Amino acid sequence: MNGLDKVKERIVEYPAVQQRASPHCGALYSVTCPRLSKIGSNVAKCVVCLQTMDEWDSTEIRVYKLIQRPEDA
Repeated sequence: MNGLDKVKERIVEYPAVQQRASPHCGALYSVTCPRLSKIGSNVAKCVVCLQTMDEWDSTEIRVYKLIQRPEDA
């Protein structure tokens, strides 16, 4: 393995970040998909209104991080 291969081995690709709002209360979230899961069914619930924001059947994991609460929450 040459020096360039060693550098490439250490490079980490970061997932794209998207923004989504809860359709129920408007709370804003950043969403990334950093890894795969062994589970095939997943649900994301809003931490503000506790309603389901997203459901998916795949091994993709979506990580929701609250960015901004709605003004009336």
